Amino acid sequence: GRDQMQFNSENGLSSTKLPSGQYNVFTGGHVVARCPAQSLVLRSDSLESYGDDGRIVFIGHVDYAEPRLKLTSDLLTYFQREERVLATQNVVARLPTGSALTGPQVEFLRAVPGVRTEQSATAIGRPTISLVERDSAGRPQPPVKVTGNTVYLQGDSVVSAVGSVVVVRPELTAVGDSLYADAGSGLLRIMRQPKITGTKGRPFT
Repeated sequence: GRDQMQFNSENGLSSTKLPSGQYNVFTGGHVVARCPAQSLVLRSDSLESYGDDGRIVFIGHVDYAEPRLKLTSDLLTYFQREERVLATQNVVARLPTGSALTGPQVEFLRAVPGVRTEQSATAIGRPTISLVERDSAGRPQPPVKVTGNTVYLQGDSVVSAVGSVVVVRPELTAVGDSLYADAGSGLLRIMRQPKITGTKGRPFT
């Protein structure tokens, strides 16, 4: 379902009614925006909301929280109609599994009934994602760190990366042109001139 965003800030709201009946809204000073229907809370220094576009821009010390994602950045644009989040500059995104992504820009497509069934994300600018794996007892293991020119995340555990990919685990380092990893099954596939170097026990290449 959908709901109207609720805004609060120290400096109050400055709004302009548009011919369509929608409003452009501007405010600043510890902004808090909530969407109770989707358990979504956004905090920032200032906010710009454009009613006709269904676009809300959060500026400065952005903190985005929902059940499927925790994210901080310097700038974030929330496209309400598309259920799309675009975060830029000093982005850190964390998933419920413990996996985390850092980079200069992340586009996140929310899982929302009637829009899409599974969340996904695309990060550019050579981001790094730390994938948390669990053993047979469900205990978290040391993360697998994946760095590439572009990284794609599907759901909570499937990662694809392209462009000078580097994978670092406690016992090995791997490089290649592209990668597919499924933290749920433990599958790691590296393609196009792959090279794996083992660093523990009996070293190998």
